[in-house]
Amino acid sequence: ACGWFSLGSFAFSDTGSGWVNVLEQRQQHAGKLAEYVSAFQWSMSTLTLGTPDIGSTNTAERIFSTMVLMFGLLASSLLVSALSAMIVDMRMARKEKSQKLRSLREYLRTHRVKTSVAVAVQKQVSARLDERLQLGESSVSALDLLASALRLELRLEIAKEPLATHGLFQFLLSKDMQWCVISLGHALSILHLRSHDDIFFPGVAACAAYCLAEGLATYTQ
Repeated sequence: ACGWFSLGSFAFSDTGSGWVNVLEQRQQHAGKLAEYVSAFQWSMSTLTLGTPDIGSTNTAERIFSTMVLMFGLLASSLLVSALSAMIVDMRMARKEKSQKLRSLREYLRTHRVKTSVAVAVQKQVSARLDERLQLGESSVSALDLLASALRLELRLEIAKEPLATHGLFQFLLSKDMQWCVISLGHALSILHLRSHDDIFFPGVAACAAYCLAEGLATYTQ
């Protein structure tokens, strides 16, 4: 709007006229406010591929108008493409969720699961389908392209902060980082758990030691 207003008010015209002159001929008492509002209306009409009330009257205005029109066409195309992709993704996600819940209901009905248990199962599954979990290492296929040494270093770098809260690991990390990369990198496994997930069960032999990096864990018997 400012560019169109400046072009019509101050720029050189090869025809001896500008859009501001045309507006003043139509509206003899038009002030600067009316001219700027008209420029703003022209910019909105051109960017949205509409039909502006004021046309170009010289070469400079036609060049500027063409450039703005091309920019509006490009911006509109990108916006429509982005919105279309977003709508398709939402529909696909909703369809996938509906299919999973339909399969779950069929499974529970086939096995004649008690109503109270079936309702609890469906409620938890529906809630977890709406959750957005952090990406795990197995979900990022690009990590398979890394060399083994660099991948171990990356794994240790991610887990280094929570490990440092333990006195033993804090000592090891401060003394020999190379040993930690080789030894701890192979032994480390990063888990992203949901609410109410079980880490271990009483009476079952332990196969790993856990270090809580974020959130709360409840120990029950």
